[in-house]
Parts: sequence; C-alpha cells; structure tokens
Amino acid sequence: MASKRRLRRKSCTSKVRHETEGSAWGVVRNLIRKGKGDGLRAYRCGNCSGWHVGHPIGSGNSGLLIACRSARPHH
Repeated sequence: MASKRRLRRKSCTSKVRHETEGSAWGVVRNLIRKGKGDGLRAYRCGNCSGWHVGHPIGSGNSGLLIACRSARPHH
C-alpha cells in the first residue's frame, strides 16, 4: 500500500505547476472568460511550493483548499 506522502506527491506531479500566484490566477481568469472556469481557484501546493489551479473542497472534484467562487482581481 502506498504511503500518504507518496500519493500526495504523485497527485502534484500530474498537475500544471505555476511559478507565481499571478500566473495561476491568470489561468483561472482566462478559463472563466471562456466559460470553463466556474469554481476554479489558484492555490499554493504544499508538496512543490508552486501554484496549481483546481476546484475547492466539497465541489465534487479534487480536495483542495477552501475557496472563493470567482477569480482574484488583477494586481
């Protein structure tokens, strides 16, 4: 049986890693403009220290951080 740490690391490697928070939120905004990003958010990964885009906990998708429903405003 695989360890929890190994499973978390594996789930991280299958995702696109963004170097900055702004880059990840840019992807979220672009997806929302295309009508495909409802409920997505950017979040800091505890495994790779990068940023990923995904759905919040309880959305029926992957388990991520508690989230907001809209993209963060431009900086």
